[in-house]
Amino acid sequence: MVLCGVLSVWWFHGGRPWKTHVHSGRGLKVDGDELKWAETTFGVFLKGAIPKLEESKYHATNWINNLAEGDCKAWASAFAEKGTFSFNIPSSQQQLATRGQVLKYCKENLSHIKGMRLRWDFPDMARLSGVAQVEVFSQPIKNEPVQKSRWALYASVVNSQITKLNMFSEARKGDPLPAAIDAAVQANIKRLNKRDCGGFESALPSSKTETWSMQSLPDGSSKGMELDEKPRDKILGKCRQEVKNGWKLVDFQYSYVDGIFSSANGRTFIVFFHNERMYKGIADVTDDPEALMIQLTDDPLPSIHELHFSNVEGVHLSEEWGWKYGWESRQQRWHWWR
Repeated sequence: MVLCGVLSVWWFHGGRPWKTHVHSGRGLKVDGDELKWAETTFGVFLKGAIPKLEESKYHATNWINNLAEGDCKAWASAFAEKGTFSFNIPSSQQQLATRGQVLKYCKENLSHIKGMRLRWDFPDMARLSGVAQVEVFSQPIKNEPVQKSRWALYASVVNSQITKLNMFSEARKGDPLPAAIDAAVQANIKRLNKRDCGGFESALPSSKTETWSMQSLPDGSSKGMELDEKPRDKILGKCRQEVKNGWKLVDFQYSYVDGIFSSANGRTFIVFFHNERMYKGIADVTDDPEALMIQLTDDPLPSIHELHFSNVEGVHLSEEWGWKYGWESRQQRWHWWR
C-alpha cells in the first residue's frame, strides 16, 4: 500500500513538447530531517521509479492533448485496428470495436473539447495497462461558457497499440449505486481507514471465485500481485497480508471517495480515493490517491467479479520528487556541468 506504484507504456503517442518547470519545494522538507527520512526510506524506489512515472505522465499528456487540439486522426492512431472501446460520456454512450469507428466517434462527439488536464495517472508496467483521471474543459454550445468535468480512463496495450479503452464520465453526486458496488466501496474505505478487510468478506460472494490484483512497481522490483479466479478466503488472506505490510510505515491515515465513474451498462466502475496519511518519523500529512476498478458479473443481480487496485499515482509523485530524481534534476546537473 505504501508506494507500490507502477508504470506502463500505454501512454505513448507524441504531441506537444514537454516544458520545464521550477521546483515548487513541495517535497517532505519541513526541515532537513524529513528529506533525509524520505530518501532513506524510499530513495532507492524513487530513483528508479520517478523517471518512468515522468515518462508516463509526458506521453499521457501528449495523447490527451490531441483531443484538445482537435486532432482526432492522431488520437485515434494510438488504437489497434480491432479492440474493445467503451465510451460513457455526456450525451454519448457507445461500444466500439475498430479504430475506424473510434476515429468517427471522435469527430462526431469529442470536437467540443477545448482542453484536458491529466490529474492522476496510475500506469502498470507489467500488465501494459493503467488507470487515469482527467479534467475536461469543453464548450458544447458555441459562445457559451466553457464547462469542466472529470473523466476516468482505463487502457490496455498490446504491441504498442490500445486494444481496450474505457472512457467514463463521473457519476452525479447522489446517484444510487448498485448494491455490489456500494458494498465494495465501503469495504475499501474500511480497509483503508480501519486496517480491516472484513468489509470484503460480506461484499464478495461466498460461493464464487474472484480476481484481485495490485499494480506492479515502476522501478521493476515487483511484477504486481494477482489472484485469478480464487475463492473468497484466498482473496481475504491476501487483503489482510497487504494491510499488515502497508501499515508498517504509517502513523495514521484518513481516506475517502474522490469520485465514481461507470460504464453505460453499469458493469464496470472506476473509483478514486484520497488517502491522507502521516508516515512514521515525519510531521507532514501527505495525500496519496488510489484507484479501484471493479468489474461486476453479468448476472441479473450482479456481484463482484474483479477488483483491481492502483495505489501509487505518478503525477503527484513526479511533481514532488522530479527535482531530486527525475528529468528536472538531470537538466540541472547538465546546466551545472556546462
